[in-house]
Amino acid sequence: MLSDTDAAVNESNPRVQIEYALVLGESDSSEGLSVLADYARLYVDTPWMADAILSSIHGRNAELLAILADDIAGAGRFLHSLAKSIF
Repeated sequence: MLSDTDAAVNESNPRVQIEYALVLGESDSSEGLSVLADYARLYVDTPWMADAILSSIHGRNAELLAILADDIAGAGRFLHSLAKSIF
């Protein structure tokens, strides 16, 4: 049986990806945050994805920023919104 994070990584339907982004925010796991970082890199152009990620990180904004800071080229469009949510 796939875990939520495994299923989220393998999901290709944008609507379901958004649902996973919302569900993974309920978890305190580092794996869930890693999947959210991947979603921020890969699917930020999907309508509502950035909002789903931002609403899901519940005080872990700086932690997500630290993960994404190493990949400014891939996560650049999302970093602006994320940085605004921290301040």
